[in-house]
Amino acid sequence: MKIDAAVVKKLGISEAAKRVVSVPLDRLPLLISERCFEGREGRLSRDVASAYSSGTSVSSETFSMPRKGFGPRPVTLLSTRDRIVYDALVHELRRGLPAESRSPENWAAFRAFGKSTGRGSAKYIVSLDIASMYEYVDHAVLRRELLVQTMDVAHVEATVGLLGEAFGAGRGLPQMTSSSDILADAYLAILERSLRRHGYPLSRYADDFRVLAADWATANHIIEQAAEVARSIGLVLSAEKTSIKKASKFADEDAELQRVLNKYFAAAQADLESFDDLMDWYVEPREAEPLDEESAMEEAFHRVLRDWNRGGTASGIPSQLVAKALRSLRNAANRMSNKGLTQLVFIDPLKLSSVILYLRARPEEVAHNWRTARKLAEMKRQSPWAKLWLLTYCSELPYLPDNRNARFLRGWAKLQLKDGHEVVRAEAAWTLASWGFMSERRIAELFGSATSISRPGIAAAWGRTGASAAGSLSMAIKGASPLYSDAFEWGGEVRASVLERTS
Repeated sequence: MKIDAAVVKKLGISEAAKRVVSVPLDRLPLLISERCFEGREGRLSRDVASAYSSGTSVSSETFSMPRKGFGPRPVTLLSTRDRIVYDALVHELRRGLPAESRSPENWAAFRAFGKSTGRGSAKYIVSLDIASMYEYVDHAVLRRELLVQTMDVAHVEATVGLLGEAFGAGRGLPQMTSSSDILADAYLAILERSLRRHGYPLSRYADDFRVLAADWATANHIIEQAAEVARSIGLVLSAEKTSIKKASKFADEDAELQRVLNKYFAAAQADLESFDDLMDWYVEPREAEPLDEESAMEEAFHRVLRDWNRGGTASGIPSQLVAKALRSLRNAANRMSNKGLTQLVFIDPLKLSSVILYLRARPEEVAHNWRTARKLAEMKRQSPWAKLWLLTYCSELPYLPDNRNARFLRGWAKLQLKDGHEVVRAEAAWTLASWGFMSERRIAELFGSATSISRPGIAAAWGRTGASAAGSLSMAIKGASPLYSDAFEWGGEVRASVLERTS
C-alpha cells in the first residue's frame, strides 16, 4: 500500500498517533502494542509517514468476541501503524460527510422520536436494524458514496485501498473504532435517503432506524422497501430486531427501565427504614432523620444484581439496568462477592468488561481482586476478547506474595502464549513478563512468528523482564525497527518505575 507523499505529508498523522496510543478501541482495553508507544508518538509518526510514502503492507487480524444473541462477533483489528493512517484519512474525510449519528443529543432525539400520541400522530413505529453491518460494507459502494459526499479523490482512494488490503476482499470495516463509525454513517445515509424520498419521517442512531407509519399496511411496506435498498448495497435487515409496534408501546418500553428501578429503590428504602426503626433504641420512629437516598439506591442496585444472577433474562430485569447497577456500585461501601461477579459473566459474557472496570475502581482490595481474576479465568467460555481483558487486568494488578497467583499465571496465562491470535499472545507475554515468567527462548519464538500487529508488544515484554540492552536477542529485536527499540526501552522504563515504587 502506497500513498502519495504529498497526501501523507498533509495528513494529521501526529494527532492520530496520540489518539491511537492513548485511547482504547470501543469495548477493548488499551493493548500493549499500542501502550508501548506512550511518549514516543513523534518517532512513531515519522515511521508511519515514511512507510506509507514508500510503500508498505497492511496488517490485520480477526478474532471473536461475544455478542448479544447467538454466536460470536468477528472483530478485525489493524496494526498500530495502519490504524493511525486509517484514523488520519477518515479524519480528513469527515469534514465533507453528514453529521455523525452517534452523539448524546442524537441519542436523546432518537429515544424520543415518535412518542407523541396526540391527534394526527403516527400510530406505528417501524424499527429497522442491520445485521452484522460492518462485516458486509461493500468497498465499491462505500467509495462511490464517499466521492459523492466529499469529492476528495485522494483521501477516498487511499481509505478504500487500505480497507481492501486489510480485509483481502471487497467488503468490511474494522470494528469498534470511531473512524469506522463515521464511514458506516456515510454508508447508511444511502438507505436513509431512500426512505426519506418516500416521505417517511424517521430517526437514525448508528444502524438503528425508527420510521413512522400511519397504518399497518404502510408499516409493512416500509420494511419491504428498506429490505430491498439494503440488499442493493450488500446489507440485510436483522430479523430479530426489525419490528412494528404501536407508538404508545414504545412509550411504555422507554419507561420500563425507570419503573423497575423505582420498584427496587422503593423496596430497599422501605426495608432499610424498617430495620433502622427496629434497631434504634433511643429515637422514636417519627423523630428519626429520613434515610439517606444514596444508601437506599446502593441497596437497590445490589438487589438488582442478585435477582439477575438468580434468573438472568427470565428475571424481567432489563440488561441496561444490570450494566447501570454495576457501574453505580463501583465505589459502594460493600464489594460484590466473587460468586456474584462471576455469575454475571456466566449469564452474559459481554459483562466481563464491566466487571473488570468494577474491579479497577476498587484497587485497594488486591487479594479479593486477584481471587476474582482467577475465578473468571477458570470459566470455560473464553473468547479471545475475554482473554485480552483478563490478561490486561492481571498485568495491572500489583504483586501479591501468594503462591496461588503464581500458579495461576504459570498455568492459565502461560497457556495463552499458544493462542491462535497474536494479539492474545502478546498480551500474555507482557503479563507474564511483569512477574518474570518469560524466557529468552519463548520471546524469540513469539517475536519471530509475529507480525507488526504484535511485535511492539513482544518487544516491550522483553524490556519488561529487565533484559540487557546489549544482549543478542535485545540487539536483534531493537535492530529490526527503531519502533521495536522504543518499545523495548519503554518496557524497561515500566519495570524501573515499578521497582522504585515497591522498594
